[in-house]
Amino acid sequence: MHRLRSVVLFDLTCMRNKAWNGFPPKSDFDARERLHKVIERSVKRSGVGALNVSNISREVGITRPTFYRYFDSVEALIYSAITSANDSTISRLYKRAERFNTPAERAVESVIFLYREIPKDQLLAAIFFGVTPQKQDVDRVFSPASLKRATKDLARILGIENRDKASRENLREVTHMVLRILWSLLTIPDHQLKNENDLRALLKNWIGIPIEVLFGNGYGRTGRDLSPQ
Repeated sequence: MHRLRSVVLFDLTCMRNKAWNGFPPKSDFDARERLHKVIERSVKRSGVGALNVSNISREVGITRPTFYRYFDSVEALIYSAITSANDSTISRLYKRAERFNTPAERAVESVIFLYREIPKDQLLAAIFFGVTPQKQDVDRVFSPASLKRATKDLARILGIENRDKASRENLREVTHMVLRILWSLLTIPDHQLKNENDLRALLKNWIGIPIEVLFGNGYGRTGRDLSPQ
């Protein structure tokens, strides 16, 4: 009850003040970009764990219903912020994956790329690491919504078609395993891995062989138009 009262008071306060802090967006695209910037500032200031709809809405000067006009959750906003820029880590990942011919190669090289680049990306690093790894960080990475998006991304990276229920289930399981391996590599460094060649050899066994068994050589050069709907 107390929480509900706080939410109502917050929304009423926003309604009394000028929306968007007196500078309304020119378009829906502009509104989403403004919310992206709030995410980036908030993560830099206090990490991912402090993000919630009320805090984000308060900072940009909107009500909670207005927030939900653009995004259905904080996780959806974070994902949008991560993938919005053409030069984002995820966009560069897609381009890198297209250089390789088979799903196994694309998966291995994509994990190596993310292993190298995530620590450099402030938002991705905050999602994976937090200030110190906490349960809520793990929950965010492995939430149903995150896994659904990651599965769609992996289908694109691998360049495979989701032709039937069995292949969709295989893809979901592979996505979960790839995320777990990446999480482990990032949060618990393996000092036996001296360089990327060592990591590549390891990932060929962990990821490459299972993907080759499940998906063969794929169905095309790239997965640009093959991600599951």
